[in-house]
Amino acid sequence: MANLEVGQPYAVGRTNWPEGAGYSYAADGHVLSIFIRSPKKRAVEAIRRGKCQFALVIGPDIFFLMHRFGRAIGW
Repeated sequence: MANLEVGQPYAVGRTNWPEGAGYSYAADGHVLSIFIRSPKKRAVEAIRRGKCQFALVIGPDIFFLMHRFGRAIGW
C-alpha cells in the first residue's frame, strides 16, 4: 500500500467511512487506519506528527491492539 497522508482520501471516489480504526500487516508493511468524522486540528496534528503508543490487551478469547496519540487521541 502506498504511503497515505493524514487528511487525504483513503480510496479514490470514496469520501465517507464509518468512524473507527483498523490495523493490518502485509508484505508491504504495517497500516493503522483511523477514520474520524470532522476531526479537530489537534487530533490531525497528533496523528501526523505525534508519538503513537501501542498496547496489547489479551483476554481469554480475544485480544485488542490499542493505540493512542498523546493526549489528543486517547486509548
